[in-house]
Amino acid sequence: MPGLPATWNPPMYFTSGAITACVLYSAPGEMGMMTVVERTSSHPLYQARLLQEEYARWGLCFRTSQAMLMRGIRELDLADYVMIPSDFVRASFVGEGFPEERLLQVPFGVDVHRFRPVSGRSNHPFRVLFVGQVGIRKGVPHLLEAWHHLGWYDAELWLVGQVEVAFRPLMRRWERLAKVRLIGYALDPVALYQQADIFVFPSVEEGSALVTYEALACGLPVVTTPNAGSVVRDGVEGFIVPIRDVATLAGRMEQLRANEHLRREMGKAARARAEEFTWEEYGNRMATICKEKVKCRMS
Repeated sequence: MPGLPATWNPPMYFTSGAITACVLYSAPGEMGMMTVVERTSSHPLYQARLLQEEYARWGLCFRTSQAMLMRGIRELDLADYVMIPSDFVRASFVGEGFPEERLLQVPFGVDVHRFRPVSGRSNHPFRVLFVGQVGIRKGVPHLLEAWHHLGWYDAELWLVGQVEVAFRPLMRRWERLAKVRLIGYALDPVALYQQADIFVFPSVEEGSALVTYEALACGLPVVTTPNAGSVVRDGVEGFIVPIRDVATLAGRMEQLRANEHLRREMGKAARARAEEFTWEEYGNRMATICKEKVKCRMS
């Protein structure tokens, strides 16, 4: 069995994108290559079906390139391993018959120095924050329906992000909702997190939404779905609600508004949780798991 030097590090190469090839290794006396493909969303087939279904619920058509879809699946099939960020993504792959032993799970990270809580609380109405594309995939229709259900006139809902083009005509059905503010895209959203009381992200399909990590780091209780792929634990740093469940979503928002002590305790837990998932830890976890697989390959 060829050994690995104590200081040995395999060269790794990364590029941006939903699907990314990485990790090359060279064994003594031979040349070898191990490919790890990163998938930042659910399995392509599962994703396409789920989004087609969700868009149809709102009378819209979800379009995807069949050529790109098939290319993505082909790349996944050819790789030795696929790196994924969450349990939700894992379940989608296993459900499509992908071998679970070829999945490497590494959650994302957050800059806990940039995203941080502020001491004290400014005098403002109870404020719910959403950050992301304002559209179908992120579950915004369900959030707006929940806001309508709550009927709050003395609280605010801030939607931070660009409005999806296909969603703009549909937005008109909620244009009379009280206290909904469309902020638009924010290059630096830190101050917006710091001005909120809770973060709500009812996404229908993600990989592991970075905004949930950012909200945790800013000390916000997070209400989200399993499909957001977050590291939020139900009842600890916030609440996990089923996708499309407007009544439960509204109920959790109401519970957090009514219980300031619960918000405070969940906010503390949220910050502590975020500190477990820094970008440094992300790099360490990725390096460790890749080294382990290379070692197994060379044994």
